[in-house]
Amino acid sequence: MNLLKKPSQHIWLWWVSLVTLSIGISIFILLKPAADQDYDIQRYRAMALVICIMISGLCVIIGTRGRWFGKDL
Repeated sequence: MNLLKKPSQHIWLWWVSLVTLSIGISIFILLKPAADQDYDIQRYRAMALVICIMISGLCVIIGTRGRWFGKDL
């Protein structure tokens, strides 16, 4: 084990991903009762979840870009 190894500089991306995903899931769950009655809230609920998943996915890809595209980036 190398104790002098520099910590990852992209750890904040994992936190952003986790927080964004949890907010998106919370919005999706909490708006369920209102979405049964209103079409606009149903669209907002789906859009919020998709946007949060996209942001989380981008954060994960950027955080692991060394594995995807090589160490030169």
